[in-house]
Amino acid sequence: MAFFIFQLMSKGGALSRLAFQLGLIEGLQQFPDWVNGQYGIGIIAAHFLMALPFFIILYTHIYQSEGMPALAQQALSLGASRRQAAWRVAAPALFRRSFATVVLYFLFVMGSYEIPLLLGSQSRQMVSVLAIRKLQRFNLGDIPQAYAISVLYSMMVIVLVVGLLRSKMQDPWKEYQ
Repeated sequence: MAFFIFQLMSKGGALSRLAFQLGLIEGLQQFPDWVNGQYGIGIIAAHFLMALPFFIILYTHIYQSEGMPALAQQALSLGASRRQAAWRVAAPALFRRSFATVVLYFLFVMGSYEIPLLLGSQSRQMVSVLAIRKLQRFNLGDIPQAYAISVLYSMMVIVLVVGLLRSKMQDPWKEYQ
């Protein structure tokens, strides 16, 4: 996916060439820095396109298993608009069921290495790229920093996962009362 995004969104990629051919830009220098830029647009696009099929399948399954069409129809019969039925009935139910999956995917994205390495900025680095670069340097002062970064990130992940599990397990019968 990183290679595809690089070929699509870089200054020499397909989108910049298309913009040049359409006359939207006069030179490749005018094309925005979507790859290796400071805002990480290439990284976001790569992770979004990688996750899109998974989340479509996940939410389609949850939508059918929770009986969302029937719940939306009940909301419509009680006077809700289609927008209200979607945002006040379907969306909270879908998010509640997929919360753990979304959190775990977020942790995966924050720990990914290859996509931020290939598409990210050199001045602002993601945690995984920063830790590996400090670990692989020959400067012995950077190696303890790499270990500290890794330990802090691991502790953050453990606290987040334990907090998620604890919030789900405190009262499993609460939703049935």
